[in-house]
Amino acid sequence: TNNNSKKELNKMAIKTHIFLRVDDEKEVLDSLSLILSRVTAFKLKITSQIDSTKALELINKNNYSLIISDYKMSNINGIELLETAMQKTPITRRILITGYTDTDISKDAIKKEIIHSFLEKPWENDILIEVVTNQLNNIP
Repeated sequence: TNNNSKKELNKMAIKTHIFLRVDDEKEVLDSLSLILSRVTAFKLKITSQIDSTKALELINKNNYSLIISDYKMSNINGIELLETAMQKTPITRRILITGYTDTDISKDAIKKEIIHSFLEKPWENDILIEVVTNQLNNIP
């Protein structure tokens, strides 16, 4: 009764976000899944893609709240992938993960508004969760 209606309100209050992770290393995708399961402010429906070409197909077919992409992948790099996502749905929040210490590429992509944030590998789990939560909170 009254307790059930409170539970229903709580379920409704948690927004669901459709989320795409792209990395050509399965271990990284698995690690991201485990870490992102700790994001409790939102319900995440997560799709993972190891192939950047297939990820582009998904981006063209779906509207994602958030995309996290590795920088260095076969076929295209993460910035090119996220630029395509930006052109299709500008409100999609875009995060780049890179194993490279040269952050100039990432900073330039932020200036051009291709990405909203970037993280270096290895990332700190709490920072990743904070960045993802902040980005989801910033969706217009």
